Amino acid sequence: MTSGPGFDDEPPTRQIHVSELLAAHGRSSESTGGRRHRAVEDGPEDEPEDGPEDEPGATTAAPVTAEPGPAAVTIPEPQPVEPQPVEPQPVEQPATAPGTSEVGASHPGAVREWATVLAQLVGALAAGAALWFGFRALWTAVPVLAAVLATVVTLGLVVGVRVLRRDPDLVTAALALLAGLVVTSSPPLLALTGS
Repeated sequence: MTSGPGFDDEPPTRQIHVSELLAAHGRSSESTGGRRHRAVEDGPEDEPEDGPEDEPGATTAAPVTAEPGPAAVTIPEPQPVEPQPVEPQPVEQPATAPGTSEVGASHPGAVREWATVLAQLVGALAAGAALWFGFRALWTAVPVLAAVLATVVTLGLVVGVRVLRRDPDLVTAALALLAGLVVTSSPPLLALTGS
């Protein structure tokens, strides 16, 4: 007949506690740091109906009792570890050609990148100055249109910076807002102060 869980030819089993397992191996639950449980006496509800003692030829194990007192556990002392000295490795310096700087020699594209940043800075300053002079003339000629365009240009600058950066950075957005307000709204403020 097939054997396995749930078949009739298996002997019935009962649940045991951890303390019984520890006692069977000669340890007590107090020595292992476990919690103490109250003792439960085996009653008629704990005994299986068809226990191993009912079967012919079945033997029962004698109860194992643990000796009172702590179990002897030997814990080895930790050995101190001596730190090993680490020798620094020499770093080879690349040779530079005469007349070149260190930055240009180690990074050939660095000069081109700095030139791009400088060109962007000059272009942004020129565009800001052109907008400022344009809004200065617009504020004196048609102030209502200048107010509407100032709002549109400032919001467009903030949105443009957020799209170009592809980053939800609030500091950059705040700086773009401030730059837009200075470029578009400072001409009438300067005119009010008499400058």
